[in-house]
Amino acid sequence: MKRRPNGTGSVIKLSGSRRKPYEVRGPVKGYTDKGYPIFDRIGYAETYDQGLEMLIEYNKSPYDPLERSITLSELFERWQQDELPKLGDCNQRALKGAYRHIKVLEIKSYSSITTYQMQQTIDKCGKGYSTQAAIKALWRRLDSYAYTQDVIAKKRSDELSSASVDPNTKAPYTEEEIKILWQHTDDPTVVSILILLYTGYRVTEYLSIQRSMVDFENMTIQYGIKTRAGKERIIPIHSKIQSLVLKRFEKGDYLCAETKAERLRYAGFHKLYMRAQSKYGMSHTIHETRHTFRTRLDNAGANTKCMDLLMGHASGDTGQRVYTHKTLDQLRETIELLR
Repeated sequence: MKRRPNGTGSVIKLSGSRRKPYEVRGPVKGYTDKGYPIFDRIGYAETYDQGLEMLIEYNKSPYDPLERSITLSELFERWQQDELPKLGDCNQRALKGAYRHIKVLEIKSYSSITTYQMQQTIDKCGKGYSTQAAIKALWRRLDSYAYTQDVIAKKRSDELSSASVDPNTKAPYTEEEIKILWQHTDDPTVVSILILLYTGYRVTEYLSIQRSMVDFENMTIQYGIKTRAGKERIIPIHSKIQSLVLKRFEKGDYLCAETKAERLRYAGFHKLYMRAQSKYGMSHTIHETRHTFRTRLDNAGANTKCMDLLMGHASGDTGQRVYTHKTLDQLRETIELLR
């Protein structure tokens, strides 16, 4: 039997048939009236060496063993209360939705969940890259939170992987398709598609744009969500869609005027969008409007820094994101490259 230095705790083999027969005990803190030692019960291990590793880890950074027993469900509730409100609405919805795919582990103590088990929730979710990425992101956020709360001593989520985006699955609108859309501006949904194609907004951003966010004198929109680089970014309104935007605000306070006074939710817009795709013989996802915006600018030779500012992407060249008059002129010139 290996010996431990005095005052560092012990690993004791318990009697009987057990899956984890070794009890890991912290240093003795004192004794009861009957002379029994008082110590933290750190946990249980399958082998002595595993127990020894647990004890070494504990002595490096002592923790409250009760915290190590917190379940995934309990940790998620804490994190949801403390950290989730700090994120944007879209991010919140994605992470809440991702929890459905890891609930299978909700009664397990968080500290006992392995990297393999985390990866299995991604690999077996049966969903595409966006859902897999959300699950991976949730594990990483929970791991970081658990680490700061002394629930775990080492993060397990750093090695997780998820499906990558296949660039071939993103097909931009063709110039011919865009010409067809311009022939049907009497269709409100087509107008929405054109605005998306000429602003590069995410659909969730587009559905939230209100009159107060539009500078009608300079014809710009200042709004954006999701990332630090994307928040409150300024988009010059392309000359070809200015009349469409102005007409929209004659009907209500939201740029997406199908709903007049109240903004349309994603599910409702998605239904209208897919109906228009079928009607005009197209087969694009909503996000492909944003992909088209970037692709067309790139094909037109647009400045990379300006494209990053318009898309709300971080750019190593951007520096402090201050919108000077020169910058706005450059962004307007960039937007006008779209035909």
